[in-house]
Amino acid sequence: MSAVLEGFGDRLAALRQRRGLTQTALGEAVGVSKRVIAYYEADGAQPPAAMLIELARALPVSADELFGLAPLRDTPNPKVARLLKRIERPHRAPRR
Repeated sequence: MSAVLEGFGDRLAALRQRRGLTQTALGEAVGVSKRVIAYYEADGAQPPAAMLIELARALPVSADELFGLAPLRDTPNPKVARLLKRIERPHRAPRR
């Protein structure tokens, strides 16, 4: 296995889960079935280069993060990010 793709399946699964996506949803985003995503998440699977680009776009991460050449940014899934923004906004007092 290529050193760049070593641990790829675990990284892909972790990124997918961090984004709150199912294998089915990620597969739909990149144009493949749930089985294909499950196969890529299994150890030893090497997706073609074009699929790597699509996966990086769908997750949104850099190719370096997907390949394991850069650490994963700690980005919460979109629902959590929206909730955090709401919590961090200063409360406005109602006008009288």
